[in-house]
Amino acid sequence: MATIKGREDQMNRAYGSLLAQASIDTITVYDSPREGREDDARKFLGEPESGYMLTVDDDLIYPPDYAETMINHLDRLRAIHGPCAVSLMGRVIKGQCSSYYNDRVNAFKYDWRDHDEATHRIHIPGTGVFAYHTDDVRFTMDDFPQQNMADIMVGVKCNALGIPLFRVSPPRSKWIKAQDVPDSIWDRDHMNDNVHTDIINKIKWK
Repeated sequence: MATIKGREDQMNRAYGSLLAQASIDTITVYDSPREGREDDARKFLGEPESGYMLTVDDDLIYPPDYAETMINHLDRLRAIHGPCAVSLMGRVIKGQCSSYYNDRVNAFKYDWRDHDEATHRIHIPGTGVFAYHTDDVRFTMDDFPQQNMADIMVGVKCNALGIPLFRVSPPRSKWIKAQDVPDSIWDRDHMNDNVHTDIINKIKWK
């Protein structure tokens, strides 16, 4: 988890929701700069040598069975497809986008709040509700040349490596609870996403 000053209360609640989950061995919170970075890519630091990695956000409250559910989804899909990763949220890039955040046709979004019982192939995962195994893919800060665009950068790397990404459904709608936070990435960028849009429009999505 990566957090910033001003979100201490939200981070503590998010951390607390994960603390007692039996499927989690270690929780690492980055609340100060690491490797010269202060952005959301810090959540990918501290990968295990070989094991499951769940990246989470400081503005969410996770249910008690969150980790177990995500690992089960990942194991199921790895058994079928081999190396892959899963998220409760994702975008499918269907063509040239006019706006990463606001073009709902060519950058179709599956939301983490919505339950539909289906599994969907996606191109760009939501990394606040994301799970993978480090035997399949690993990340370094070099994979995130643009700050505060972790979702897109993960999608770009997995696309280049041919690692499929899947949006899996939560057990029920609003399974995870959102917290209000000041100055979110969405607040800052959703009306100013030219860089995001240029990046995804240059990629040949598989």
